Amino acid sequence: PLKPKKPTKEEHRNKQFSLVYDWLAKGVDGGRVSTENILAEMQVPDQDIELATEICVELMEAACSMHPNDWACVIHPSDGGVTTTTLLSFNLQAKLPSLEELRQH
Repeated sequence: PLKPKKPTKEEHRNKQFSLVYDWLAKGVDGGRVSTENILAEMQVPDQDIELATEICVELMEAACSMHPNDWACVIHPSDGGVTTTTLLSFNLQAKLPSLEELRQH
C-alpha cells in the first residue's frame, strides 16, 4: 500500500494559517481574543504550539496595522513567563480583514 504523502513545511504552515485565522475570526466576535484562548480552543498539538502562536500574533498585528482605529494588540506576560497577545476591537462593527489581506500586509 502507498504511504500518504507527508505535507511539506510550506503546506503545513499554510494549513496552520487557515486554521488559526478561522479560530481568530470566530473568537474576536466577542470584542477581544487572546493567543492563549485560541490555542486552547484549537487544541494545538505540542509540536505546533510555537508555529500556531507565531501565526496568531502575525495575523493580530497585521489587523492592527491595517485598521488601527478598529483593532489594537495588547501584549502581556501570563503564567509561566509565556507572553500572551490579545486582539481588542474598538468598533463592534469591525470585521477582521480576510486571510489573504492579512498575509499580504
